[in-house]
Amino acid sequence: MKVLIVGHVKTGTTALYTIIKAAMPQAHGVFEPRHLGFEAAHRHLVTKYVHLRTYRGAAETYDKRVVIIRDGFDSLISWLFFAPSLKRGFSDDEKVRDYLQQIEMLRAGQAGFKDLDALFQQISGRSGAAQISQQQRLLCTIHDDLGGNCHLLRYEDLIAGRLESLADYLGLDLQASHQPLPHLGERVARSRKAENWKRCFSRQDVRHFDPYYNEFHSRYGYNLTADDLLPRAITKTESSDFVLARINGFRKAKHLPLVGERPNGFAGGAAFEKALVAFNREADKNRGLEHIQEAIAAQPDIAGYHLLHSRILANQRRLPEALAAMDRALLLCSSESRPALLAAKAKLAG
Repeated sequence: MKVLIVGHVKTGTTALYTIIKAAMPQAHGVFEPRHLGFEAAHRHLVTKYVHLRTYRGAAETYDKRVVIIRDGFDSLISWLFFAPSLKRGFSDDEKVRDYLQQIEMLRAGQAGFKDLDALFQQISGRSGAAQISQQQRLLCTIHDDLGGNCHLLRYEDLIAGRLESLADYLGLDLQASHQPLPHLGERVARSRKAENWKRCFSRQDVRHFDPYYNEFHSRYGYNLTADDLLPRAITKTESSDFVLARINGFRKAKHLPLVGERPNGFAGGAAFEKALVAFNREADKNRGLEHIQEAIAAQPDIAGYHLLHSRILANQRRLPEALAAMDRALLLCSSESRPALLAAKAKLAG
């Protein structure tokens, strides 16, 4: 059996993927492919698909399709706490500190989520509210394309463990595998709660963000009004501490300096971000090479810059240069990072 999970960011797709994959141990798992269309090679498959902009069909090759939804207010809150580890602009330590300070003001009742989203837009270049709204529209288009040949699951039911109808649709025992697998579930989990907006939003936030999500909420029967608000209660653990841990986790994985390790952050961060985006998403890899060379010129003693340089060169089949860049990364990396880079070099050398 082949199972496709479709959802936009911060709708519980990772948790759902791990639950279904645990119930299908024989199945091949594909986590966040950029495109669909490879499915014929596998008899048993579980695919989590969130890159909705690339959807061009191919869902019909799956036996079962699950569309997962979440209310826009909760999706936005989760995104504003999660996205700084992924979005451009947060390589600047001063901007990170500004963002963390804004979260503390929010917790103290001195600011709202509309203020946090405005700062997010100022740093990253785009409103988080607009991003989630666009993702909702893409998801609706895909849901319409699937017609009735799919199962609609609410995030709220996933969190509450109400999976009986999904289990019937898939023909699987999901309750036995309800706990997310640690190596994926813990990577993105924050509060594991639904309806967070009630204890996070102000009345002004509800009025400000309602136009972004009203159409989606109406379509799927979400009735979110300011009358349901509770006293604000946002813990440090699930907000500023989570944001900082996510940013530093991303930097550590990319062999970059952590927040506060250098007095002024690290030079070349913006160029590194552009290089990474070009390498991962753009057809023209030469742009990635130009950007990473700019980053190295700004600060040549960061292992992560040379590691990405090596990956880009290897992609261009320039193996000797790629190995030389990897050697430079090895000279600069921490002792903790060295085993991983040695393994990467061995794989590169082939």
